[in-house]
Amino acid sequence: GWGVFFVFRISGSVFPKAIVWALPAGALAAVMNIMKHSWGYESTTNGGTVMVSFASFISTLGFMVVFRSNQAWGRYWEGAGMVQKFRGAWFNAASSLIAFCSKKPEDKEKVRTFQCAVIRLMSFLYGTALSTLADTEFDCISQEGISLEHVEFLDRAAPEPNVVKCEVIMQWLQRTIVENISNGVLPIAPPILSRVFNDLSSGVANVSAARKINELPFPFHYAQMLSVMLMVYTFGVPCAAGYVMDSWWGAAG
Repeated sequence: GWGVFFVFRISGSVFPKAIVWALPAGALAAVMNIMKHSWGYESTTNGGTVMVSFASFISTLGFMVVFRSNQAWGRYWEGAGMVQKFRGAWFNAASSLIAFCSKKPEDKEKVRTFQCAVIRLMSFLYGTALSTLADTEFDCISQEGISLEHVEFLDRAAPEPNVVKCEVIMQWLQRTIVENISNGVLPIAPPILSRVFNDLSSGVANVSAARKINELPFPFHYAQMLSVMLMVYTFGVPCAAGYVMDSWWGAAG
């Protein structure tokens, strides 16, 4: 649970951004009220009439805000679920590969090399997948064992930030598995080993599904209209409050 004291936390809070809009709006309402009294202008329209004129506008705005908030929550929850899915699928694939390795003493060095390669590539793959979604670089355990030629190829193949890097790294990982099947490091029956490839492909599919949240933004026309209505509301309500209220502090509040 969140407890009680989280209400005082600033990190991640919406209050600082809300204050940036609320303070100018309150100041505008106070200035409008002071100007009304200094010019000797008295309100001829009661507050009820003004609120009725705003009622339909506020109702429409409230519906649009709630709808977009629901969509934002749905997109967030879907993205978080996809991240957990590909994390779990790749963890299961990596743990299976470690468990499937040969126990023969003569294969000890090859098994160690293979296991280190799997962990490094899996770390590289997971960090790249997160970078694709968050537009932030994540560190991997190590790139030891990955030749400079491969790294340069990866940069040439994906000049844009991590657009196709996941698919390239996935191909490296699958090729590493296939090579170590043939040399005896993975002496497991193909039907059982196929689960590893299923988990790897499932993880990549979930990464691609999560990318649509970044690649397909909220519809422009809806977002534009909502922003315009919010700006009208932000500056229209202070003007109405300054006109209707008798005191400047009441209008600002």
